[in-house]
Amino acid sequence: MALEHYGTVESVLLYTGVKPADFGLTSTTGGDTAEQKLISLITGWLKEATDIIDRIIGGSYLDSDNVPPGLHNIAVRIVANMCAQAILRRETPVIRIGEFAVRMTDDTIVTPSIKRDLSRYTKRIPLRSFVPNLQED
Repeated sequence: MALEHYGTVESVLLYTGVKPADFGLTSTTGGDTAEQKLISLITGWLKEATDIIDRIIGGSYLDSDNVPPGLHNIAVRIVANMCAQAILRRETPVIRIGEFAVRMTDDTIVTPSIKRDLSRYTKRIPLRSFVPNLQED
């Protein structure tokens, strides 16, 4: 069965320790539980992280039978960054520095260390030589 994304919800939950309450998720009567909503949220973020990874490396490993385990780790780290930012933004969208300096929270989810790690998985496009036909008909 082909994978839909790198990483797993379980890995993200273990790595981050997030709970539904961290995101203000609650169960609804006759609807999804708070845990189901959290799983859905993280699944969506894993799909987004997979898209980001595939665009950075120039291809996808999802079609192959052998997805490098490192890509799963990188997806979990990206989603962990998304979780941290979502929680931080809920708490306070602005960081005060001194009395007057104010800045917004950083929204970088692909950190320099993640970019460095992704560079090891870049898909290489095979080079083909092209020889133009310069003879006139």
